[in-house]
Amino acid sequence: MQRATFEPGRDGHGTAVQSVYSDKVHWILPDGPPPAPMVSSFTFVVGVDGKTSGCTPDVPQTPQYAWAKTSDGCSRMSYTPYRDEKGNPVARRVTVRTVTTVDPVEAAK
Repeated sequence: MQRATFEPGRDGHGTAVQSVYSDKVHWILPDGPPPAPMVSSFTFVVGVDGKTSGCTPDVPQTPQYAWAKTSDGCSRMSYTPYRDEKGNPVARRVTVRTVTTVDPVEAAK
């Protein structure tokens, strides 16, 4: 990753001048389909150095979850390494599961 560069504003003599700039960004995401009942998971390995690798998402094959098949977000995390009974760092495979349920709501009386 490269750092951005900045060229300051200058006065008529070419000397950099101090100023303040502010702006607002208002992000609007379109409404998506409502959540559907599902079970999803992702699996990754926490290595002896605490770094993660082998991120494997298991999500429904629907357009709203297409991002998960191309994302490698969980391989960018790091943790304190797992330890064996002698205190030595060891690798472990981790699976995170999410269950989404959708239930009716009783009508107000």
